[in-house]
Amino acid sequence: MLWTTAYLWLFPAVQQGKPYTDTATFLLKYVTGDAAPHLWYTIMMLQIQLLMPFFVWLGYKVLTKKKTVWPVLIVATALYVAWYVFYDRQVFEGPHHESWYLLDRFVFSFVIYGIYGEAALIYHETVYRFLYKIRYAFLPVGLALGLLSANHLLHYAGDLSFAHAPYLNTLQSLYSLVLIFAVFMFGSTMIKNNAPQLGTFKWLSTYAYRTYLANVFVFQVLLLCFKDLLLQLPMGIMIIVAYLATASCGFLTSYVLHVLWVTIKGQIKK
Repeated sequence: MLWTTAYLWLFPAVQQGKPYTDTATFLLKYVTGDAAPHLWYTIMMLQIQLLMPFFVWLGYKVLTKKKTVWPVLIVATALYVAWYVFYDRQVFEGPHHESWYLLDRFVFSFVIYGIYGEAALIYHETVYRFLYKIRYAFLPVGLALGLLSANHLLHYAGDLSFAHAPYLNTLQSLYSLVLIFAVFMFGSTMIKNNAPQLGTFKWLSTYAYRTYLANVFVFQVLLLCFKDLLLQLPMGIMIIVAYLATASCGFLTSYVLHVLWVTIKGQIKK
């Protein structure tokens, strides 16, 4: 809520879709996640939280029974593929690209990841052993999918925008799954071996989502301050510098805001 307000008031130019024109359309941005290019994710997470009773039921009552796991996964995958084909033909590459664009953040578009994740949690050892056997495939397959996805975007006919690069397409979905599998496998390996780096990763994970919310804001501030300097750099170097600066300043911003919030809460309790 606070970040949405900050984006709408301070950087209204980063709105997605039609800009707000009155109080009603201003408030609608909170519901649709259109206040900034990345806030659609907050709407997705809200739906997951609202559906948590369903996931609890699915995990404890359905997926724990081995005879129902594969039927559930197969049916869920089939429904997801059907939804994806519908979205691809009617929205992404179809006649409703402008009017139905919000469907990519509707729960049907991403609930499959929650179902897969719950099954992976319940049958962690089985999934981990399989992924560990193919661990050396993650890097080349991930790079190949990433390059193919980038090449697809670069050959898009017309101006490139976030609307032309949704996560809900074949290459992006496969790329996301490879990354998820890799993180699952390497994270599980670190926990299993009680790796000394666990503390660092846990600390970073505390601020990861907060940094995600702040990153566009931080990038806009960096552009206001250093746009002319960045434009003097070669394209490749400019992208790397902007990326590293946004990431580091984003984490710093999240940490400072966290410290301030803890301090304020401490003063209030006194």
